Amino acid sequence: MSEEFPLVVAFGEAMVVFAQEKPGELEQAESFRRSMGGAEANVAIALAAEGRRVKFVGKVGDDGFGRYILSELATLGVNVEAVQVDSNNPTGVYFKEIGAGEPSATNLGSGRSRMHYYRAGSAASKTAPADLDIQSWGDAFGQAALVHLTGITSAISEGARLTQRAVVNKLLETQSSTLSGSTRRPIISFDLNWRDALWRDRESEGHSELAWIAANADLVFLGKSEGIEVFGTSDPLELRKKLSKPRWLVVKSDAEAAVMFDRDEGTELVPGQVEVREAIGAGDAFAAGVIAALLEGASSFECLARGHEFAARALTTSGDNIGKRTAG
Repeated sequence: MSEEFPLVVAFGEAMVVFAQEKPGELEQAESFRRSMGGAEANVAIALAAEGRRVKFVGKVGDDGFGRYILSELATLGVNVEAVQVDSNNPTGVYFKEIGAGEPSATNLGSGRSRMHYYRAGSAASKTAPADLDIQSWGDAFGQAALVHLTGITSAISEGARLTQRAVVNKLLETQSSTLSGSTRRPIISFDLNWRDALWRDRESEGHSELAWIAANADLVFLGKSEGIEVFGTSDPLELRKKLSKPRWLVVKSDAEAAVMFDRDEGTELVPGQVEVREAIGAGDAFAAGVIAALLEGASSFECLARGHEFAARALTTSGDNIGKRTAG
């Protein structure tokens, strides 16, 4: 991890993942492969894999799963000094259902997967604004060149929502963002990451909260379907009108062209074709690629190209992050 690179801080929830060893109906699965995931952790791991300086801020339980996450993040090059261990609440976990063959009522079909989350009451969900007084958290946010957030953190609990809002407000209190200069505030990077299940029965609250963070961020990522959900449109130009304050806006659309706005200038780039092994984590990898290039002062075209490059690595291998994915 080179000290020459600016520090990136990712704030959110890291979880243990159990994926079916044998694709097919979940009820037939007898064994699972353990790994780790979580959108913010995936971004941190992808950046660390490129030799970037990355620190993860969050909470895990005082259990075997929490210890595994701390060890795995550190092994993959992510600084875990600011991860708090909660002795009262467990580490979140989720199971990955992986389809095989033709789709049916109980089989997703080849190339498709679905997450089953067990994170209610997790250590991360117990995050509260008072946690920002923890010295390691304050130091991390204060030293960062860029802080990466996602809408998932706002959705997992009221305490986490209030904490993420407090983080944004804290960052906004300092000077305007810049790509250089330790006296300026970190760039606020925000991936909308709308999750229907997490906002069920409180969609309006979710729309309002994520729109507020997006409006106050410097770099915003969202997919076209998320644009429809939260802002009522998938058109990049219309989204840019609705999100005029952030300097950079990236609108993604799976295999179609991604568009990146730098102020009023828009750049479009279609990804190359790849044989998809697994799609989970590709959006996080894409965000990491854009962030890595952006912190180098790259053009929008170069940022999109790096994002597509990282995403392709995620799509063509297995696992939730590109720090330790396999081709077989």
